[in-house]
Amino acid sequence: MVRVVGEEIEAEVMSIQDALKLADTLELDLVEISPNADPPVCRIVDYQKFLYQQKKSRKRLRLRPQRLLLRR
Repeated sequence: MVRVVGEEIEAEVMSIQDALKLADTLELDLVEISPNADPPVCRIVDYQKFLYQQKKSRKRLRLRPQRLLLRR
């Protein structure tokens, strides 16, 4: 059993097979977001878009201007 969430889907608990079928009918991917939760949380999302957004947010955090500490 997993909890399935998505942009156009209400959060609901279902079997893994049903979650995979739902993702397949929507032509999207099932991605495990929180494996340690009870039940584990999976998101139905376009995986390539998900990876792109993750990479973009990591890059944005890395390029954030850093403050310099000047002592007199």
